[in-house]
Amino acid sequence: MDAYVQTTTRMATGDAESPRCWVCRSDQTRPWKTSNVKEQLTAEDLQITDQRYGLTLSLVRCGECGFRFADTNEVERLTSLYTQLIDPGYLSTQGSRVLQMRELVNLARKAHPEAKTALDVGAASGLLVSEAKRQGLQATGIEPSQSLVEVAHNENGVELLCGVLPHPELESRRYDIVFLVDVIEHVADPVALLRLCADRLADNGVLLLVTPDVSSLAARTLRSRWWHYRLAHVGYFDRRSLQRAVRRVDLHVSRWLRSKWFFTVDYLASRLESYLPVAWFNRFAGRVQPLRWLYQRVVPVNLFDSYAVLLQREPARSGPTLAGHVAICRFDHWFKNVFVLPGIVVALAFEPAHAEFGLLLKTVVGLLAIGLVASSNYVINELCDAPFDRHHPVKKSRPVPSGSVHGPLAYFQWLVLAAAGIGIGLSISVPFAVVLGALWVMGCVYNLRPLRTKDLPYIDVISESVNNPLRMLAGWFIVGPAGFAPGSLLLSYWSIGCYFMATKRFAEYRHIGDRARASAYRRSFAYYNENLLLISVMFFGSTAMLLFGAFIARYRLSLVLSFPFVALVMAIYLWLGLAKDSPVQQPESLYRQPYLVAAIVACAVVMTICMFFEFPSLMIIFAPTVPTNPILP
Repeated sequence: MDAYVQTTTRMATGDAESPRCWVCRSDQTRPWKTSNVKEQLTAEDLQITDQRYGLTLSLVRCGECGFRFADTNEVERLTSLYTQLIDPGYLSTQGSRVLQMRELVNLARKAHPEAKTALDVGAASGLLVSEAKRQGLQATGIEPSQSLVEVAHNENGVELLCGVLPHPELESRRYDIVFLVDVIEHVADPVALLRLCADRLADNGVLLLVTPDVSSLAARTLRSRWWHYRLAHVGYFDRRSLQRAVRRVDLHVSRWLRSKWFFTVDYLASRLESYLPVAWFNRFAGRVQPLRWLYQRVVPVNLFDSYAVLLQREPARSGPTLAGHVAICRFDHWFKNVFVLPGIVVALAFEPAHAEFGLLLKTVVGLLAIGLVASSNYVINELCDAPFDRHHPVKKSRPVPSGSVHGPLAYFQWLVLAAAGIGIGLSISVPFAVVLGALWVMGCVYNLRPLRTKDLPYIDVISESVNNPLRMLAGWFIVGPAGFAPGSLLLSYWSIGCYFMATKRFAEYRHIGDRARASAYRRSFAYYNENLLLISVMFFGSTAMLLFGAFIARYRLSLVLSFPFVALVMAIYLWLGLAKDSPVQQPESLYRQPYLVAAIVACAVVMTICMFFEFPSLMIIFAPTVPTNPILP
């Protein structure tokens, strides 16, 4: 325990000797969760069915890749403890667990239909090996627990190797499928384990990896009480850190899935006792025949908090590919066109007569046109950023720097996408097409020299956020009311975009933590510091609300009721921006933030209601009490 106490003390005092990340080897690590272990670890603490959720060693988080891992010398003893592991609870649930193994074997065989051999690393009692054999594969398993190896032989009729990788009996063998199911979170060198598994793969082999997702909704909601926080788990991946680990061993992800389990209702009900006072009901159910029968049923469970990832060897780069040219269009980023919808709502509020069936078709066509122009901008962004991306540990794998895009063809693709989008936009109206043209021009201004505003401090935020009012105008012209959208609303929409972008810049700058490194990543960072960025956040937020207030006073007083909801969205976003390893650095992942999503939905609902309904009492409350300026209408 002395080593454990010393490690915990070092973390608490913030000693500069930070542990290096097990995945990316960065020393940008910080304490993340304090250990709540009171006694020396024993083999019983590592049981698969351990129900003491939230009991862990001290954990730290990597600021570079997001990986969470244990920072204690106790980790070094885990392998030896696994050899002594006995888990009666696991053995009693084998009947239902075999269904999960069947699902995993089916998944791997679909990915590699010609597979003939399989290796299960961390095979436990041999259930997966047994299922693989049943499906005709020549399967082998390796397991460090002597007890589980004996159970595999005596109860499941499977011969397993006792030990860990590397193992002398496996050195010269290669397998079509390698299974690594709920194992990698147990080891102190996950990259080394992945490399050993990759070494066992045949040329066209498939590695199926299953591990908990620490960024899942369940993990973020339950926090320290998440069921995967347990003593046996010493490393916790999210998508970003898992991708980093995979790339380090020259593997690539061919498919992301969510893992499914099969348990009896009785088993799940007993687990629920850790969260809710249901023990009395479980005892009652054990005495009532219909409930006892129900409790014995096996049900599938998918809580979307574990990955099932299919991995293969990194394909040889043979030059430009169709997939590379499709990838730089970033069709998955088209969701950002949701910023068009407020323009549609505002236009309908001013002229409800335009709410007819044909509007739905116009909206679909308009969103398609905007998406094509946005993809044109993404293409030029990928091309212009390639020289910087080649020096980035993750972005170097993007299509352009990795060589899977033909440069001249990509420039032609950039122009064709823009022409197609603007051309389709003309079918709606000339003003709509003009807005799309302006959106495309801003993409050029942001990315192309000699302007390239993304390299200029403050201008980078302002110019990128111009897309906000342009998208609102696009929505306005899809509806096509008489007149032009209110200037105060457009300027407010622009300023709120600047607020979000400035917060993102602050999060990026603080995450990098070094001005020289930050300016190498983004040139505008050479002129920033944390204080200046926070001041800009305050400036843009205040400007947005003042301009929104001007719109409310002139056009829709009822919208004053939405102020608390707008402020809540801004507050939550700033809270996320101030967090370590802030999620606002990846806006495309913000849908995973439940508080932010709930606040945005509530705000959108309230604002929509206020746009279409007046509240006369507000006119009384906000009626002028002093003479007004007679010049104003």
